[in-house]
This record gives sequence, C-alpha cells and structure tokens, in this order.
Amino acid sequence: MKLSHFLIGAGALLLAGLVVAGGLTQSTLTGFDRAGEAPITLADHGAAPEFRGLDGWINSAPIALAETRGRVVLLDFWTYDCVNCIRTIPQLRRWHERFAARGLVIIGVHSPEFAYEREPRRVAAAVRRLCLSYPVALDTRHTVWSDYEIQF
Repeated sequence: MKLSHFLIGAGALLLAGLVVAGGLTQSTLTGFDRAGEAPITLADHGAAPEFRGLDGWINSAPIALAETRGRVVLLDFWTYDCVNCIRTIPQLRRWHERFAARGLVIIGVHSPEFAYEREPRRVAAAVRRLCLSYPVALDTRHTVWSDYEIQF
C-alpha cells in the first residue's frame, strides 16, 4: 500500500499511511456490516489529496499529509451544530487519548453546513466546549470536502 491511500467504507474515511509496517494489510482492512453478516471491503481510491484551501487550523499548526508518513490518519468531516457529528466525538476523543501515542492521527475537518458555522471564533469555542485536543482544519469553502468527494 502506498503512502496516504485513502479507503472508504461503512460511512467512515480512513487514510492509511504505510500501515503495513503496523501489521495491517489491505486484506485486513475489511469488516462486517452491523448485522455481522455481509463482509465489507474498503475501496482503494488511490493517493489521498493533500489539504488545500483551508482557512486555518485549531489546536495545531498546518499539517501536510507527508508529515503523517508511517501513521494511520482518520479524517473526521464534521460541523459543530450537527447532532450526528456531535455523537461521534466522545469515541473520537477516546481513540485519540488511547492511540495517539501509538501513531493514530485524528484530524477534524470542520466543514460548515450553515453560514453561522463558518465563523472561526465559533468553531474554536465549540472545539473548547467539546474538549477536542486533536487538530481541527477549517474547511469553510468545502475544498477538502470536495477533494475527498464527501457527499453527506
């Protein structure tokens, strides 16, 4: 697997950067649907697009994907006023706390749905309120969202 390939499946996006060194291979990046019956295979969409068009970062200096070489990167496309997004945050925080020291990189990509969610100060306040310590990219114009072909 090449550096920074991205795999999509079961509603999740995972960037796999040289995960072979961590004991994972393409064949192990499969799972089962929620009922545990049908196997799910993650599609390889080629090289992951580099971040561009961002309006800043919270909790971090700008990050380039090349900096994450040899690590597994999870991109969480979210917005602070979406109930479904908010419901995933406790698990993301636990993963970050548990696995960051072992190489997991979580990057929140804040892609606003409504105009008021575009204001960086409001996003920063939400990041503090939600106790997020991992990096959050401000994708106000949905550039990264589009580059990764996110639909929902």
